[in-house]
Amino acid sequence: MEEILTLLDNTVNQIKQLFETFSPEHESTFDEIETKVRQIMLEIERQTTETIIKNRGTGYSGKIIQTPSGEKARYLGERQR
Repeated sequence: MEEILTLLDNTVNQIKQLFETFSPEHESTFDEIETKVRQIMLEIERQTTETIIKNRGTGYSGKIIQTPSGEKARYLGERQR
């Protein structure tokens, strides 16, 4: 739960910074605003995905695992393909 609160704080801070960067006093083009918003959204997406993966773990659930098709299989470890 703490990770989620940290993620939310980071997201709010990034959005606040975005609005401060493009306050009415600063001259900006639409393209500049759109590019920066996309960069921030990609960073928020990256941080969210990272937090979800960290909370889920590796997926290792013991010696017997369930395959995507629903069958049971022995877990032998991770390896390169």
